[in-house]
Amino acid sequence: MFLDTFMDDASEGIMENPVPELEDLQLECAVSLEAAYSDLMLEGCQAELQAFCENNTEILNEGIVSSIINFFKKIWRIICKVFGFSSSGGSSGGGGGSPEEAISKCHARLRKLMSRPESEIRSQLESWKKIKICKLSFLINNLWRTDDSIVDYIENAIADHISTSVLSTPSKSYKEYMLNEFFELLARHALFSKVPKPKDMTADNICSAYSNYIANSIHSYTTTLYDEVENAGVDISTRMEKLGTNIDASEIDVKQAMINLEKYLVLMKSFSPQNGTTWKMGIEYISKQVEETGKEHPEQVAFICSVIKDFSQIVIHVTNTNRKLYARYLKTLYHALAAKRL
Repeated sequence: MFLDTFMDDASEGIMENPVPELEDLQLECAVSLEAAYSDLMLEGCQAELQAFCENNTEILNEGIVSSIINFFKKIWRIICKVFGFSSSGGSSGGGGGSPEEAISKCHARLRKLMSRPESEIRSQLESWKKIKICKLSFLINNLWRTDDSIVDYIENAIADHISTSVLSTPSKSYKEYMLNEFFELLARHALFSKVPKPKDMTADNICSAYSNYIANSIHSYTTTLYDEVENAGVDISTRMEKLGTNIDASEIDVKQAMINLEKYLVLMKSFSPQNGTTWKMGIEYISKQVEETGKEHPEQVAFICSVIKDFSQIVIHVTNTNRKLYARYLKTLYHALAAKRL
């Protein structure tokens, strides 16, 4: 279960410097997601029992539709918390929303540093040789993305299942197939990500595979903030000339380095952007599809909703894992940009 996966990750210390707010959010979502699916199954059983006792199939249909509506309402509330949406689909700026506030704070400090004399900037750069930070290239190229295309994919995957397999008996193998396709989609969106594919394709195993990939890779992509600035402030021709040798601090164009660092902050705002309206409309559409299917084929409801739960679990896990990495990067940069006391 998702809750088990979260507790395993927490105990293994996937993140060396945990972010309390995001850890609390992920635990809350793990509990809420499991509870939402459990409630769906319980409400379905209650409706089935009542329909049997009263010999009334209408009660069963009404009960199933009601349980589906409640399930998707809970899924939407969880998504709102993770992405920072308001209930209407707009951005609330809270919960697990984008790191825009932290980026803005870093941007303000960077601007202040850029206004100082070059000698002071170079002096501050020297202190950055001791500051460890994840390479931005890792955040850009190696992380899975959970942008708006994900909800479109889920919408289409459920629609395809309903149109092609609604008369078939739900099976474990078909669910594994759907999860494998979802895994492949996420893997394709990351240029250099090499998350090992689980042998048993379950949501728990996919989440664990992603966490293990991050834990096993992060040290290889850790550098000093000084080196990051050096890469941003030395042109390619100079770097090629100096290949295999150290670049002198005087060869770093500090002004250009700061400008490029500013561009990186702008780029971070585009990481996995989510539009609340798009997600709300997508989830509402999926809910309607499942409601209509439940009226004619109630035996499909548990299977389809279990797939929705698994997709949601993976999206929440990946999003929160990425947010922790963004938060650590921005926190390190923010403290490094603080005015140096002379």
